[in-house]
Amino acid sequence: MSTRAILFDLFGTLVQPLNGKRLLSRLVEEGIDIENEGGEWIARGYPAGKLVVEMGVSRRVALDLHLALNLPSVTSFVDFLRTYERNALKPCSRTIEETETIFEICIHEANLVKGAEGVLDELRAQGVMLQLLSNTTTLYAQVIDRLGLKRWFSAPVLSCETGILKPNAQAFQLAAAQLGLDESSYDEVMMVGDTWRSDILGAIACGMRATFINMKTSSLFQHLINDVRPFLELDFRDKVAVRENVRETLRPFLPMPIEAIEDSPTNFLEVDSEGHLRLAAFKNITVIKELASLPSLLKWS
Repeated sequence: MSTRAILFDLFGTLVQPLNGKRLLSRLVEEGIDIENEGGEWIARGYPAGKLVVEMGVSRRVALDLHLALNLPSVTSFVDFLRTYERNALKPCSRTIEETETIFEICIHEANLVKGAEGVLDELRAQGVMLQLLSNTTTLYAQVIDRLGLKRWFSAPVLSCETGILKPNAQAFQLAAAQLGLDESSYDEVMMVGDTWRSDILGAIACGMRATFINMKTSSLFQHLINDVRPFLELDFRDKVAVRENVRETLRPFLPMPIEAIEDSPTNFLEVDSEGHLRLAAFKNITVIKELASLPSLLKWS
């Protein structure tokens, strides 16, 4: 099947953020205290983690709001939270300054994934339309200009500008529409990302295809389980319960039957002749280990 357009996720797909441990070490060097729950959120990629904890606001709520609203500064984010959450505490000025520093470090230490420029150039040379579709804050979106991504994505679709977060179908529909594509062409549109629920299941639910970049050392199945963990009320030490429930968990996101997921995760994995991992149960999903494999994947498919 031909691929007319590819929608790319940003962080973890095209852009590699500063490693969590290295980031925390850098913050210690800057004299920023991260010895609390906020430090864990910072390490996981949310620079405002410490700030949100100090304000006493739900981290999940704060993150979703931060991603969905055009808030160009840390101060504007604080002001909005204090209006939105009446019980939100006023953070000290030092914490605000530290959060600004954390964002600056994250923005300036982020780099393009190895081979990204070559992949994007090759895809464009092949006539494939390219679009950027990202859940990101206004502050973090500065990475796009700093790394020169406007060279390939002149009008990226960002949650902080649209107010729509993946995996909401409207995010994918808007990205495709900006390329002049409607629902009749979705089977020729591929989403490339590193987050199972937001990128992969969101795209598949829209009728698009998807390529999951699994650059982590954990197994594909464990990565899948880790990503759906927040949406399951399961004891993940009970592997039997996981196997029995993962199929029912994924079912609402997919338009096709997924009966191939049985007792062992290996039952729904297969490797094609080029060495690409494909989910047998989800015929429109492919898994690759690195972005550089994408052009050869398209030639194979």
